[in-house]
Amino acid sequence: MAALSYMQRRRSGTYEFRRRLPQALAGKPVPAHMRDAFSDLINAKTGCFKREFVKSLDTKEVRQAKTRDHREALKFTRLADDAVTALKPLAVPPKTAEAIDANEIGEAVYRKLLANDEAERVMGDDRRRIGLVEYSDDAGKEIVIDRASKWPDLIDVPPSSSFGMQTDHAMVYGEFAQKLADEYRAVYARRDPSIVSAETSMDLKQRGATFGKSSEQFQAVALEVLRAHVRGL
Repeated sequence: MAALSYMQRRRSGTYEFRRRLPQALAGKPVPAHMRDAFSDLINAKTGCFKREFVKSLDTKEVRQAKTRDHREALKFTRLADDAVTALKPLAVPPKTAEAIDANEIGEAVYRKLLANDEAERVMGDDRRRIGLVEYSDDAGKEIVIDRASKWPDLIDVPPSSSFGMQTDHAMVYGEFAQKLADEYRAVYARRDPSIVSAETSMDLKQRGATFGKSSEQFQAVALEVLRAHVRGL
């Protein structure tokens, strides 16, 4: 079984999920209003976003680790995407329900999903940068550590070209996309948009709209966002 792109084994034998934060977040100061919602992405010592997110998968069995890695990848992607959106300043005046076009929001989400997919395929995974760990100390000074010497038992990864996916990355990415597609189709069949509730709130906020999550307006937009994910996947 190929090693997962974001799964590594610690010296103890326990697997962990490890992934770099998006450039828009990594090392950046965290606004006060975001600290509670995105605490998992924050370095408690510096008050800034982490440069790398690490979480134990609490297992030494590779098959079980693979399943948990899929789950953590999904949670991380949602959380990081929401944080990037929340970090953007609100640059539009408040809008009424009549001014919000649910279809337009759905199309924007769909285009973003396809653009992110293309970027993933072109740029590949983070293993090109796996040799070094970068972080800031309490004074904000950049620290670089040679990961190979610090964690010699991490899963080996093949050398990578400048662009494109490694074969094992493409395989796992396909499996992950299929699992997501199944999950989103299932909740869409029930017309339950709770899976995209946070994302919908962010999209509406960027457009100057603040609907209650139980309102008809919010639910209509959330269903279009959910439909966009089903289409994209």
